Amino acid sequence: MRIERAAALEVSNFLFALGNQFVGVQNAAGAFDCFKYSLDLNPFNQPAVHNLGALYFSKGELQSALRMFRESVRMDPEQVSANVALAETLRKLGEWREASDILEEQAKRAPDHFQVLSAKAVLMYDRGQLAEAQRYNDAALKKVPSDAHMLLNRALLGMLYGKWPEYWKDYEYNLSYRQNPRMKNLRMGDAWAGEECEGKTLLVIADQGYGDSIQMSRYLLEAKALGKFAKLTYLVQPELVSLMKRSGVADEVVGFAEAQSISRDSFSSLLGVMRVLQVSPENCWRPPHLVSDPQLDAVWAARLGERKPGEFRVSVTWQGDRAHGNDQSRSMPPSALVSLLKGLRSDGGEVVLPPKNVEWYSFQVGRAVQALAADPAGDCFGAMDLGTDFRHFDDTLSALRQMDLLIAVDTSIGHLAGCAGIPCWSVLSSPAEWRWGLVGTTSPWYSTAQLFRQSEPRDWTTVMLAVLRRLQEEVPWPQA
Repeated sequence: MRIERAAALEVSNFLFALGNQFVGVQNAAGAFDCFKYSLDLNPFNQPAVHNLGALYFSKGELQSALRMFRESVRMDPEQVSANVALAETLRKLGEWREASDILEEQAKRAPDHFQVLSAKAVLMYDRGQLAEAQRYNDAALKKVPSDAHMLLNRALLGMLYGKWPEYWKDYEYNLSYRQNPRMKNLRMGDAWAGEECEGKTLLVIADQGYGDSIQMSRYLLEAKALGKFAKLTYLVQPELVSLMKRSGVADEVVGFAEAQSISRDSFSSLLGVMRVLQVSPENCWRPPHLVSDPQLDAVWAARLGERKPGEFRVSVTWQGDRAHGNDQSRSMPPSALVSLLKGLRSDGGEVVLPPKNVEWYSFQVGRAVQALAADPAGDCFGAMDLGTDFRHFDDTLSALRQMDLLIAVDTSIGHLAGCAGIPCWSVLSSPAEWRWGLVGTTSPWYSTAQLFRQSEPRDWTTVMLAVLRRLQEEVPWPQA
C-alpha cells in the first residue's frame, strides 16, 4: 500500500508538471485534464487545486473557479496568491465586500505585496473609484515595474481620461505583443512605425476582438497612404472576411486560417495602426464605411415582412462575449432585459413602459441565447429571436438594415451599427471602457450613436429607466 501510495503521488506530481507545460503553450484543454487527473490521484495537491481554479477563471466559469480557490485557501490560508485569486473571483461575481475584506486582511500581512496592491487597484476601478485605482496600481508598479498586467491597467486608466496618444504604445505592447497568440513570434520593434515603404506590402493583423476589428478597419487605407504601400492585406477573423472585402477596407482580406499563405514586407497590429496615426478623441471620427450585401438585405426584408402601421423596430443585444475580461460588468442580466422590454417602476412609483408600437427583435448570439429558456413562453420575453439565425456579420448587418434602432451593451454589434451609419443606443457600464470616456451622451466615433451610462457600477435599473424614457420621447406615434 505504501508503494502504491508513493506511485500515485509520483504520477500526480508528473501530471501537475505536465499541466504546467500545457499552460505554457496555451493548451488549456490539456492543462485542465492534467490538473484534474493529478487531483484524482492526490486530492491534497494544493497547487493543482489553485491552477485548476485559474483555468476555470480564464474560461469565465466563475462559480467553479470560486469553489477551487476557496479550497485552495482552506488548504493554505497564508498563501497570498491563493487569497488574491479568491478575491479576484469574488470581485468578478460582484461580491465586493467579501473581496475587499480578503484584500484588507492580506494587506495587513503583506502591505507592500504587488499582487495585493494590483488586486485592490482593479477592485477600486470596478467600484468606480478611479483615483484610488490609479494610486494602488502605481504603488504596485513601483514594486514590479515591468509587470504587463499592471502596465496595461495604467494605460487603460490613462486612455479612459482621453489620453489615447500618450498610451497607445503601452496599450498595444502589453495587450498584443505580450498577451495575444496572434502576434506570437513578432516583435513590436520590428513593426511598421509610419515610415514610407513605397511599392511594398503591409500586413495588418486584427489582434483584438470583433468590435475592434470592425471599428478600427476604417483607418487601414489611411495607413496604406501614409506608408505609400502598394498593397495592404488585412488578416482578420473568418466571420468578418466577406464584410471587409465588400467594404473595401484593404486590397486583400484574409481569414486567420489562411495566414501561412500571406506574403508581406512589413506588418502591424491593428492597434499599431492607431498608434502610428495617433488617433485621439479629437480626430477619431470617420464617415460610415461598411457596406451590406444587397441579396442578404432582400432576404432579411422578406423574413421580417411588411411593417404594421406605425411599427417601430428595435433590436436588442444584452450580452457580449463571456471571454471578455470585463463581461461581468458590461453585459446586462436577464432581469434588466425584461425591464427594457416590459417596463419597470421608478423609485417615485411611476411605471415606465416602452411605447406600444415598438416591435422588439433579439439580435443576441452565443451562449447568452440560453437565457431565452428562462422565459416560460420561449419567446425572449416578447422579442422575436433573430440572432440564432445569424451565420456571420453579413447577416447581422443586413438584419440591422431592417431596424429603426439598435439598443445594445458595449459589444461588437454596436460598432457594426456605428460603422454602417445605423442608429444605436449603447448602454454602458460604470466605468465604461476607455473608448467611451467618462462623461457624455454622444460618441466621438459615430454620429448615429447615443450613450446611456450607469450612474453607479452595476446599477441597471437607472440606466434602463433612462432608455425607456428616451424611447417614449423619440419613438413616433402611429399616424391616425
